[in-house]
Amino acid sequence: MNLAPPSFLKNNVNWLIFPITDSDEKIKDTAINMYRSQLKWDPTFLLSYIRKNELFISYEQGVIQKKMFQ
Repeated sequence: MNLAPPSFLKNNVNWLIFPITDSDEKIKDTAINMYRSQLKWDPTFLLSYIRKNELFISYEQGVIQKKMFQ
């Protein structure tokens, strides 16, 4: 399944969508299944991270200034 942006952010943010290959999906599946103790409680949660794509928010790089406290 493809990962979709949250509905409340869908039109307000510039999304970058990167497809995931079948071999990448298998790698994710293998990695997640190594956490057997976590899968015991709710296997669907972690396995839901295996998708056909990855989403990232595109943003303009800004300048961060250090604020000095006195």
